[in-house]
Amino acid sequence: MIITLKILSKVNVRLMNGILENEYIGALLSFLLGAIIGVERQFLAIKDEERRKPGVRTFGLTSLLAYLSVHLYVNGAWWSIIVGISSFLILLGFYSFVKYSLFREPGVTTSVAFALTFFIGALVALNQAFFAVAITVFVVFILTIKQRIETILTSLRYEEIRSAIEIGLLFFFLWPIVPSVTDPIFHVVNLQIFYLFLVLVLSLSFAAYVAVRILGLKRGIITFTIIGSFAHSEATSVNIISFFKDKSTELASKSRIFLSSTIILANSTMILRTLILVGILAWNTTLLLPLFEILLPTAMIGMLISLLISRKTPEIPEIREKIILENPLKWGSAIKFTATFAGVVFFIIAIQQIIPNVGFILACTIGGFVSNLGVALSAITLFTSGIISDRLAIMGIIAGTASAVGNKIFWTKLAGASGKLLLSIAVSVILLITLLLVFSLIVI
Repeated sequence: MIITLKILSKVNVRLMNGILENEYIGALLSFLLGAIIGVERQFLAIKDEERRKPGVRTFGLTSLLAYLSVHLYVNGAWWSIIVGISSFLILLGFYSFVKYSLFREPGVTTSVAFALTFFIGALVALNQAFFAVAITVFVVFILTIKQRIETILTSLRYEEIRSAIEIGLLFFFLWPIVPSVTDPIFHVVNLQIFYLFLVLVLSLSFAAYVAVRILGLKRGIITFTIIGSFAHSEATSVNIISFFKDKSTELASKSRIFLSSTIILANSTMILRTLILVGILAWNTTLLLPLFEILLPTAMIGMLISLLISRKTPEIPEIREKIILENPLKWGSAIKFTATFAGVVFFIIAIQQIIPNVGFILACTIGGFVSNLGVALSAITLFTSGIISDRLAIMGIIAGTASAVGNKIFWTKLAGASGKLLLSIAVSVILLITLLLVFSLIVI
């Protein structure tokens, strides 16, 4: 990462020097950056069958105007900045007047894009070309995702938007007042870390929930499995098995291999989720690299196997009902999650104090059956507190992950899986656990 930043810094300096020595390069760059924004605006105008919107030339020349104004001002022509800004404001005012008064078009996106384009041209003239390029890329990105943002907003209900606001309140307003103290029982778990972990998991769960709402279940069971397992792999597996349990015997027979592949996919996604959350909490510790080398290849191989199996199985009808992902920010769900999560954390810490090391691994194995996220937090907390070694923490997380993979046999059996289907699920579970153990032996 440091080497990459150094390379980018050298490229930035060379680019700046080139612009400084040759004003023609700066003028050309400023025009091109403005034109890039203009391409998006003109493409949108063509798509909407409108010819009134400014495009490549207008945005490019606006950026060039800013460059010339600032460049001449820096070189002693004080009047150029006044002429440039005045000209821009007149053009912007004229465009806004025509847009609102004559064509009655709402929205100020294009006007804001104009202003940013002028600012980008000024940045190039001030030898901030690298920053100008970054701003240009960001502006184009924001402009191009308009339709996707509208799709997201129209697909959400008021309760879901309120839930998103609640996440913001939990993090930005309540986080500063959560005391940075350890728990009163074991004096190990920092309440701030616990609270932050809870917010991260809730955010991830809510993102998965919103994604299901946006994509819709018509895209099939695979999409649901991936997204749902980021929130709760056990609930996802139960929902899938329950759906097919009520179908005809012929359909259940044809879909047996496919269903086992979805369980592999659910478990692989859960493993990837564990790695992501551990990476967020332990990115600067000695835990991250070994877990990365163990969990990532296991998850990738599992997903690849699931993809290969699903491509060779008969067509499965789209899921239109029965699969329900509960809003994870309902108070009842949040309370149940918090209680389960906290219970697993304190259970593991208590066992570690009573039966050190061996008890910790056993407690992680038991805790992973209920909440692998609780296992991860316990291991990281005990490691950062100096109570256990990094090797033991890694072994505990692996044990909890293996248990979380294996519990799918129990949950799918509870949902109605039996016979050959249950046997196929058991084989898929054993396969992933074997991969976990093999990579663990290689790394550890």
